[in-house]
Amino acid sequence: MSKRKSLPQIDDLINPSSQHSPSPPPFPPQTKPQENKQSSLQVVKKAEKPKKEQMTIYVDSEMSFRLEAAQLQLRRITGKKGYATSRSAIVELALQMALNDLEANGANSTLASLIVRK
Repeated sequence: MSKRKSLPQIDDLINPSSQHSPSPPPFPPQTKPQENKQSSLQVVKKAEKPKKEQMTIYVDSEMSFRLEAAQLQLRRITGKKGYATSRSAIVELALQMALNDLEANGANSTLASLIVRK
């Protein structure tokens, strides 16, 4: 049977006395790795996800059906491997594409031409 190392008592931790030699910390101190300025690799912090706001939109039943069908089709395509296939994600990406087109092309954008036709 191996002997366990003796651990300090709670009183020794709260009120350390000069009689006892200081015990080494249970874990080695963490050291920061030295930065290699010549290295082309950089540590990139994981981008924080922006806070999302809830939004309610109304669509006709055909559009709702098409959105549901698109969600199922994307799930089949991606194989449910952690890809964002929620209806919310689909709508957000579609809006992002339409707004990017509008910002880049203005009156010649697909969104503007569809709005003008109505």
